[in-house]
This record gives sequence, structure tokens and C-alpha cells, in this order.
Amino acid sequence: MRREDDEKKAFLEDLKEKMKNPLFRAANEQLFKKLEREIKEQEAEDKIRKYLRDENPGASFARVVLDTQVDVKIIEQLIADGRIDVKVSNQDYKELEAEQKQLLNRLSQIGGSLDNKNKAEQIKRESEEIRTSGMYSKKEKLSFPNQKKN
Repeated sequence: MRREDDEKKAFLEDLKEKMKNPLFRAANEQLFKKLEREIKEQEAEDKIRKYLRDENPGASFARVVLDTQVDVKIIEQLIADGRIDVKVSNQDYKELEAEQKQLLNRLSQIGGSLDNKNKAEQIKRESEEIRTSGMYSKKEKLSFPNQKKN
């Protein structure tokens, strides 16, 4: 079984390299999408297996999602396919929802402060433009009637 997984991985990596060629990719777009999904799933499976084996055997679904940063849908598919063994409960989804709300709050706070920073930078740029686009922006010399010309 392990040899088969290694062969599949090598095959997918070879195809991944070939897909960098735009002509090959265009001719095999549907195949590419399927393979891309396979590669993502395989990478996610490897990451989760390592996490469960080395760091947190028996971790909850929510912990696996939060700690590995693997997409929930991919993990659900891996569980449905029997490729990983993780117990899922309603509490896991509640925990993920709470984490998502916290993250959204943090992002909106950061976004607000970034908006203020961006506005301040825009005002600074506009005032600089106004100052430099004035009458003497080209550093023209003023000539007065009694002044000798160079």
C-alpha cells in the first residue's frame, strides 16, 4: 500500500511539473483540475496524518482544522472517503464558528485601522501634490523689472 502511495505521489508530482507548460495545460484542462484537487487532497492527507501521528493523536475535528489550516471541505471529504480517522461533532462546528467570528472581528478592526492609515497617507499625498503643483512647482525664477537676466 505504501509503495502504491509513493508511486501515485511521484506520478502526481511529474504531472504537476508538466502542467507548468501552458500548451500541455490547455490541452488537458479537465485532467489538470482533477489532478490539482488530487494533489491538494494528498498534501492535506499527509499533513493531517503527520499532525495526528506526531503531535496530537485523537485530536478533535476543530483542532485538526485550526492547527493544520487545511480547508474544512477537504477534511470532510478525506473523512468521508475513509482516508483519515477524525471524530466530528456538533461542538466542533460551534468551535469553528466561534473562531471564525473572532477572526472576522479582528480583521474588521485591522481593516478599520488600515483604512484610517490609508486615508492619512492619501491626504498627505494630496497635500504634497497641491503644494508641488502650484505656480512655482518647476522652480521657475521670478523676474523683476530691475533684475538683471542671466
